[in-house]
Amino acid sequence: CLEKDPSRRYQTARGLADDLEAWQDYRPITARAPGFVERAVKLVRRRPIHAVLIGVSILLLLTHGIAAPLTALKQIDLRGQAERAQQEEARYRLIAALDKQAALEAKANAERIATDYRMLAYSYSMRLAAAIGRTDRLSSQGILRAFKPTPSQQDLRGWEWYFNFADVYHEPIYFDVGKNAIKTLSFSPTGRFLAVASDNKNGSVLRDGFHGAIIRALNDPTGSHSQIVWGRDDKYLATLSTNGEVCYIWNAENGKQVTALSAESTFLSLSWNHQNNQIIALTDDNVIRVWDVSNTAAISETYSTQAVVEKLTKIFLSPNGQYLAALTMNGSDVFIWSVNQMAQPPIVLSGHDGFISALAWHRDGRWLATSDHVNGVRIWEVPSGARLAKLHDSNQDLISSLVWASNGMQLLFGGEKNLLYSFDLLNGQRSIHNYNFEETNSVSIS
Repeated sequence: CLEKDPSRRYQTARGLADDLEAWQDYRPITARAPGFVERAVKLVRRRPIHAVLIGVSILLLLTHGIAAPLTALKQIDLRGQAERAQQEEARYRLIAALDKQAALEAKANAERIATDYRMLAYSYSMRLAAAIGRTDRLSSQGILRAFKPTPSQQDLRGWEWYFNFADVYHEPIYFDVGKNAIKTLSFSPTGRFLAVASDNKNGSVLRDGFHGAIIRALNDPTGSHSQIVWGRDDKYLATLSTNGEVCYIWNAENGKQVTALSAESTFLSLSWNHQNNQIIALTDDNVIRVWDVSNTAAISETYSTQAVVEKLTKIFLSPNGQYLAALTMNGSDVFIWSVNQMAQPPIVLSGHDGFISALAWHRDGRWLATSDHVNGVRIWEVPSGARLAKLHDSNQDLISSLVWASNGMQLLFGGEKNLLYSFDLLNGQRSIHNYNFEETNSVSIS
């Protein structure tokens, strides 16, 4: 109403009153057009709740519109980092695999070099052992012992090792046992130990299998041992007490008892099945018992059967673990069972003239040699039971022991006349040895 230009003044008092009322209500007036800011401020003053809701909505829209792209970009970046980490991990795995392969190849190459070195050392050592064998037997024996393989080593021994071994060990080893008579001897499978039981009533002793020195004692409170059998390695052995009441299993490495096998009856004879890691025992109630000794911490009796043949006294297990031979008191027959069928009737080897004094299995378990007290030595085939040979001893020497040579083609037997007989199955020749003479002649075979 104060404008100088009449056209811009209120034309009526009513127009002025309406603008005053609009101004009081925070509404636009007609005197002049309000700007956007002024209209917004007036709207907020007029309707504050609606304005706040609209503002919050706009803020949320703006926040979401900005945050969502930023979050997506962050996820893309994290995904890229994860992919790069996976690629880096795959690269390191590939490097590790290549390094492992290179290490294995290096190890194999080192083992080949070590084997080649051992082969060269073996070749040189065998020549050296042969050269000094006659003049320095102990040094030659030490050279040969160095090439006895451990379980993890390749066995390099050829014919030259066994030739030198026979050359430097052909003389007997003597060791003093005092005034006590020896009751039983037993070499460990590799020849490392020799277990000796005598009448000293203190168990047995383990000696070095090469030079006879005492290594440790097997102290048994029950007394001496009547039989000693070894497991399939040099670690464990079993002993049978003289009274037959108990069978102990020993650790040869420390001389300590591992466990004791007991039965309701007295033990008469033992065998150790190397194939199945079992101990087979005969007791005086004529029962054959089997213990599983594969786990020395949990040895258990797994099987027993009443023998169908009465009054058995000794059992002999074949080296292949398939057959069990048995003798009776003063009997002239040999009874053979398959280990897996001991409840069945046995194979009977008949034909001896006197009671059997000695028995020896061939290393492959196919042949069995027996002798009687009427001086006859026989060789049998198992399991057929056929008699392959009958060797007559014209010197009438009482045969007390039989053993097969390591080559499997010679049978040695000894008698009470201090003679050692050697029979060669290939040429049919028999040799007789004693301290004063040696003779070789043909022997009749029937």
